[in-house]
Amino acid sequence: MDASGADAVHVLHVEPDPQFRELTETFLERQQDSFTVTAAADADAALDRLDEDVDCIVSDYDLPRQSGIALLEAVRTEHPGLPFVLFTSQGSETVASDAIAAGVTDYLQKGTTPERFELLANRVRNAVSAYESERAAKEHHQRLQQVMKTVPTAITRVDRDGEIVFANERAQSNLGYEPSEVTERTYNDPRWEIRDLDGDPIPDEELPFRQVLQSGEPIEGYRHTIVWPDGERRVVEINGAPLFDDDGAVESVVFSNTDVTAQTERERALQRERDRLDEFASVVSHDLRNPLNVASLSVDIAREECDSERLEMTKDALDRMEQLIDDLLALARTDTGVEDPEWVRLDDLLRRCWRSVETDGAGLQVRTDTRLRGDRSQLKRAFENLFRNAIEHGGDDVTVTVGSLTDVDGLYVADDGDGVSSQAAERLFESGFSTQSSGTGFGLAIVKGIVEAHGWEIRATQSEDGGARFEIVGIGGDR
Repeated sequence: MDASGADAVHVLHVEPDPQFRELTETFLERQQDSFTVTAAADADAALDRLDEDVDCIVSDYDLPRQSGIALLEAVRTEHPGLPFVLFTSQGSETVASDAIAAGVTDYLQKGTTPERFELLANRVRNAVSAYESERAAKEHHQRLQQVMKTVPTAITRVDRDGEIVFANERAQSNLGYEPSEVTERTYNDPRWEIRDLDGDPIPDEELPFRQVLQSGEPIEGYRHTIVWPDGERRVVEINGAPLFDDDGAVESVVFSNTDVTAQTERERALQRERDRLDEFASVVSHDLRNPLNVASLSVDIAREECDSERLEMTKDALDRMEQLIDDLLALARTDTGVEDPEWVRLDDLLRRCWRSVETDGAGLQVRTDTRLRGDRSQLKRAFENLFRNAIEHGGDDVTVTVGSLTDVDGLYVADDGDGVSSQAAERLFESGFSTQSSGTGFGLAIVKGIVEAHGWEIRATQSEDGGARFEIVGIGGDR
């Protein structure tokens, strides 16, 4: 297109007859205000003007020294897609056949009526529009291909038959093969030896590319194993999205393929560790609780028979042991993640937690109506521990306030007690650390584990009243 506007069209008219050249130029520019017509008397003059911004060539067949077909062939050598309309009085089938074979865009017989020139103008406009659309689509495709080649993950495209028709340069690092080797295979090629994470073969209809083809929906986070050229079995994570044709049918699927072998092994090792810890904690809990219950019951009976300070001390010790067992179990299970989160109304949860704690003369103020998405039972334990911490360190008449943070996404739990020293603040969340001799030292460590299991962060600071203040940030609540 001409620089003067998006719709401007520069037409190069090749015509040996000066009168017909002028007539054609006049009618074309009259039919289309956006047309600018440049004339050339022969093929040589036309080729010299191709360096200009020409959008379409309109040429007669009968030119001096060489035909319009010869000019068309020369143009196609340098400009394969440039619109070329043969506008000629030579109307034989042979001329039309030769023109089509040479790649002519359109073919139209000459005429001197306004209707004939109007038809020519429409043919030129349509040819230029089609050429521009095709060129824009090709440029878009080239840019997309370049992006796909250079993105920092392996990208492949799979057609409906499962053939891998494209693979970018990162395919080698994530799939173990050069892109040219990848495109010689199908997704379900037996040489991949595709298995699920348990080592079992995956039925063809359950493979990611089949799922996307059949459903027309993207797929995310699908993991299976493949065998690399060196014989090593690797785990790849698949994300796929369908590409649709003009009729809305899935014509192919684009995949990103990430080697997650190391990550999967770490996750498995962590899960094994969690399972062992959970089993150990359960066994310890069971083996300790039975004799503990027997001892506690025996002390209760003994206290009914005699009044002894030593029995009271023994009962307190047994109660503390039971609390230790509860805290150790809770601490062992705080890093298991949040598997089934739900929306929890915070003000209702807080009041339930407060009723579960021995508050005596302490008071609670709730200044937020935020909803949290998380594990209700874990959140209940976290806030109960924060409330107990405030009462144990702030006294029976302490006031605890829960509200939303104003500067960041989060909430705070503050009290008006004595607060904590800067030295103690640095160790508050350590397992086993307590500033009270009667404390287990696990309450705030449990809180920290629950908060982090939800993907949030917790920090300790001083409240406006001089007491302790705990801020939980990144909660992403809903109000």
